[in-house]
Amino acid sequence: MARKSVAVRSSEQRGRQQRLWVRQKVERRSGPDDVARVALHWMIARAIKVGAKEKLDDILNEFVGPLVEQGFGEAATCDVLDALVARYGGHGWGFRRKPHLLFIPDVGPED
Repeated sequence: MARKSVAVRSSEQRGRQQRLWVRQKVERRSGPDDVARVALHWMIARAIKVGAKEKLDDILNEFVGPLVEQGFGEAATCDVLDALVARYGGHGWGFRRKPHLLFIPDVGPED
């Protein structure tokens, strides 16, 4: 049997990925980015609440190196982290609701 073309394999992969996203949405399954966002929010808010801002700065500075190694700019990365600390450490800022989770699509057939 001949191997499928790249275009066909890519199309099939897109279909599988779309069905996976739909299933995750139906299951209301959080993804790694959702968990990481909550963890970072919790870490920043908690450190500020208990007066550990200096320790928080040390920890966040450890984030810069790996991001720079991936190709991000050091100054821009520091700016983003500072903005997150300002947002998450502010007065009562919390996560926004994800309205797309309110509308659950029909699930297609399994692979």
